[in-house]
Amino acid sequence: MNLEAVRLLLVSAILLVLMAACGGGTATPLPTYTQHPTSIPVLATATQVSTTLTTKSGEAEIAARNRLAVTLGITEQAFAVYSTESLDWSDASLGCPQTGYSYAQVITPGYRITFDVEGVHYRVHTNLDGSVTVL
Repeated sequence: MNLEAVRLLLVSAILLVLMAACGGGTATPLPTYTQHPTSIPVLATATQVSTTLTTKSGEAEIAARNRLAVTLGITEQAFAVYSTESLDWSDASLGCPQTGYSYAQVITPGYRITFDVEGVHYRVHTNLDGSVTVL
């Protein structure tokens, strides 16, 4: 065999080994994922928890009373608490979302406090400690 033939045979053998190494062998099938139908629970705006007053609801009531008095421009003595409901709001809007605003999508405990002002009922929504109030 001449040198040229040996060189060609050697290069061919190296190329054959490289091609076999890069071939990937048999394909391993990828796992298949089956989508299962899911249902997303629909939450009501609020879920009533209890109607008993606590120290926290007292703080929330004071904040709600102040908010209503300032909004209506009347004294806090001009109206009375009609009812207080302990609620879990479905998000941080406290049941009163405003267009153009984004709210944290978390269950927010709080209160819906209804006041009676000369026969007219006003509802003020609060978070648990009354630091956020919405009329």
